[in-house]
Amino acid sequence: MPIAELDACPRAEHREVARDPAGARTWHDFRVGWQARAAQLADRPDRRYLLATDDAFEFALDWYALMVLGATAVVPPNNLPGTLAQAAAWCEASLGLPVPGRPGVARPAPAARALAAPRFDTARVELYTSGSTGEPKRIVKTLPMLADEVAMLEALWGPTLGNALVLGTVPHHHIYGLLFRVLWPLAAGRPFFAHALPDPLDLQAVMHTAGHTVLISTPAHLARLPELVDLAVWRAGLKRVFSSGGPLAAASAHALRAGLGDAPTEVLGSTETGGIAWRVRDGSSDEEAWHALPGVSVAIDQEGGLSVSSPYAGVAGQATGDAAAWLTDGRFRLQGRLDRILKIAGKRLALPEIEARLTQHSWIAEAAVAPLPQQADRLGALLVPSAAGRRFLEEAGKAAFVGALKQALAPYYDAVLLPRRWRILPALPRDQRGKLPAAAVAAVLHEDRDGHAA
Repeated sequence: MPIAELDACPRAEHREVARDPAGARTWHDFRVGWQARAAQLADRPDRRYLLATDDAFEFALDWYALMVLGATAVVPPNNLPGTLAQAAAWCEASLGLPVPGRPGVARPAPAARALAAPRFDTARVELYTSGSTGEPKRIVKTLPMLADEVAMLEALWGPTLGNALVLGTVPHHHIYGLLFRVLWPLAAGRPFFAHALPDPLDLQAVMHTAGHTVLISTPAHLARLPELVDLAVWRAGLKRVFSSGGPLAAASAHALRAGLGDAPTEVLGSTETGGIAWRVRDGSSDEEAWHALPGVSVAIDQEGGLSVSSPYAGVAGQATGDAAAWLTDGRFRLQGRLDRILKIAGKRLALPEIEARLTQHSWIAEAAVAPLPQQADRLGALLVPSAAGRRFLEEAGKAAFVGALKQALAPYYDAVLLPRRWRILPALPRDQRGKLPAAAVAAVLHEDRDGHAA
C-alpha cells in the first residue's frame, strides 16, 4: 500500500503491525494512535517536530501523524544528550525525549478522530548526518521520494519475504534503518520488531520464537555472528539478511553463507543519495560486482569517481566520493574511497587495499588504516584479531604478532608505506549506525599503549 494511502488502508483491525516484548501492536493500535496524535497537533502553530524515541512503533505513529498534517518530521542521528541539545536549532517542538529549550508534547490517549484532508504535498522528513567530523548536514526527503523508494524495495525483494517479522540491529534514526526497519514493513503490511537488537543473544532470543524473519543489519554486527551464535538454527526461519553501512568483508559474507545457506544482500547507499546498488557475495569470480537499484543511474568519471542520479533522493550527478570501475555487463566494482588514496614518500597508497590485505590474514577479523594524527606521512593500524589471532597473541605476544603481519605485507608494499603504530582492539570504534568515524580512528591512534593521549 503506498505510504500516502495508509490513512485509508482497509487492513483488518487485528493485523499485526509491530511487536515488542509486551506483545503485538495491531493495525487498530496504529490507526487510532496516529489519528490521536494528528488531532492533538492540528491546531498547534509548530510545524517542525523532532522525533526522538527508541521505540520504532511510537516513531511510526508520530511520523505518520506529521505526514498527514503536512508538517516536518526531524530525525536526529541518535538520541544522545549532546545531540538532543544541538537539535534545539533544528526543531520547534519535540515528540518523545525532551529537547532543551523546546516544548515537548506528551503522547495523547489513543482515540479515533475525524481529521481534515491530508496535506502530504507539504510533508517533509529531515535527516541529519552524525556530524562525527563537523557540523551535522541536513538532508530533506519528500513523502513521494520515500514512498517510491519503498515501492521499489518491495517490488525487488518483497515476494521473497512473505509476512516475515522484520528484525534489526540498527536504529531507525538514519535512512537505512528508517526505510528497511519501519517504512517498508509498514507499507507492505509486514510486522516489525519495535526495538533494535544489537546484542546477538537478544536477537537470537527473539528469532527463536518469531517464526519467519528478515534481518536488517550492518557489517559490524554481522561479522560477530558466526562466532557467537549457531547460524544453522537460524537457517530455516531467516528469509533474508540485509547489510548496509559499508562493504561486508568477503570472509564475513562467506562465513554467513556457509551457516545460513545464502550470503547477506548488501545495499550500497547514503543519506544523501538513498539506495544506490546491491549485491550478494555468492562465491563466484565476480561476486564483488554491484547492480544499480531499479530507477537509479550511476556514472563513473575520468578520474574513476562514482556519481549517482536518483529519483528517491532528488539528486542528479551526485558525487559519492567512491572510486569505481565498470564491468563489461554494466555492473561495477568499488575501488575504495577517493579521499583514502594517499601519497607517502612519493608513493601512491590506497588505504582500502592495505586493509583488505590485512583482513585476508587468518589472524585478522577487521582492520582500519589511517594517517597518524599530525603525521600525515605515517600510518597507524587498528586491528581486531580473529580467534586464531587472539591465540597467537596470548602465546607469542604483540611484537611477534605485528612482526608477522609486516612480513605478510612486505611482498606488496615498500617499508615506508607500512603502518608505524599498531593498536590491537576488541572491536573497531564504530558509531551507532555501524560507521567508522575518522575522528574515532584518529582518537585511538593518538592514544599510547595504555589508552592515554600520546
